[in-house]
Amino acid sequence: MCNLVYVATDSDEDLTRHDSVHLHFLKEPGDPALAALTLPHRWFVGSRTGCSCGFRHWASVNPHPAFWAPEDWYPEDAEDLASTQALYRIIEGLVSAGHRVECLDTWNGEDLDSIREQEVHLGDVPIAAFRLFEGYRFRFEARAAPGVVLQERP
Repeated sequence: MCNLVYVATDSDEDLTRHDSVHLHFLKEPGDPALAALTLPHRWFVGSRTGCSCGFRHWASVNPHPAFWAPEDWYPEDAEDLASTQALYRIIEGLVSAGHRVECLDTWNGEDLDSIREQEVHLGDVPIAAFRLFEGYRFRFEARAAPGVVLQERP
């Protein structure tokens, strides 16, 4: 099974112009998971692996998802970090330009009724701390939230 990441936006920009060795976009791939997105322009986002497994993910089996930067005691793949940061920059650019953006991280065949939602304020989540949460749809905002989303590693 693979992680599947989808981005939806109200921007009509062709996101394939951001394709690189770290990530690639495929417009409207026809997956039923797209029904969980509300914005009109929908894209599958693959990592260097072809699927979306090569991004930083918070596994759904772990309670209390949180953002934090990689820790020395838990090495993460440098390519996963680069792919995730490339995705963050693209989302940040769209949001900064005034577009709405949402992102879904799911498993192939996951029950869409179990998808949770989270507002992500990019002003609170630095690029190094950003990760995707399995089973979540993020709605991105540029402004900082009253409560900081970034958490210290327990």
